[in-house]
Amino acid sequence: MVISQVFSEPQYHIVIFGTCGIVPAELEEMYPYAHYKYMLGKCKDKKVLDDFLRIETDRVAAYLEKTRDTYTYRIAYCIGLFREALIRGSEKSGVKIDLLLPTRDMIDKIIEEGDCVFEEGSLSMGEYLGEFTDELIRFRNAHCGQARKD
Repeated sequence: MVISQVFSEPQYHIVIFGTCGIVPAELEEMYPYAHYKYMLGKCKDKKVLDDFLRIETDRVAAYLEKTRDTYTYRIAYCIGLFREALIRGSEKSGVKIDLLLPTRDMIDKIIEEGDCVFEEGSLSMGEYLGEFTDELIRFRNAHCGQARKD
């Protein structure tokens, strides 16, 4: 909803990535993507977490490589191991993420407040969504008219 309030539909394409892989948002509510129940945030097994990070980093890198010339800009909104996989995948592929949110300062603030089920909270928290909205508007204003898809 936030993205569609800041950008017009032809300016963006949403892609979801998680434990089930990288999925265009158009498929997110279809089987099997909408029906898996695994919550990585509840996992404490270091081997599982390390394997996830390695596998997801490779998936992200491969996706970024394949779509290198598809998008003008890339904006990411993620926390935790997903964020780390995105950063590593970007580095591995050499494809830059133009805007990565929430900012490290905002994540640190959420952790410091420590009132969350998960260490970094949820991306649907008001603090994260407020920053997301503000930063998307700044990005749009700085790059207005240049973006094909974000």
